[in-house]
Amino acid sequence: MRKSVGIVRNLDALNRVILPKSLRDTLGILPHSSVEAFIDGDRIVLRKYAPGCVFCGQIDGTSLFRHKPVCGTCRRELAQLSRERAPASR
Repeated sequence: MRKSVGIVRNLDALNRVILPKSLRDTLGILPHSSVEAFIDGDRIVLRKYAPGCVFCGQIDGTSLFRHKPVCGTCRRELAQLSRERAPASR
């Protein structure tokens, strides 16, 4: 969902733009946070950086496993592999 917030900023002499505090607060972007830039047609999209799954790169639906982001699909695949490789009970 795209929503205009009515804020316009000019580029400075070094072609930088400052994100207003209200936007940073809304998105939880703290000082020294990372943001990602994407091109969507003729638009530049910025979003708060969230590392993707260490296996497939998927960004949505990740949770940390041993301090690494892993998506649900890869978690299920890893669980299946683990079950397949587990020694059979005697």
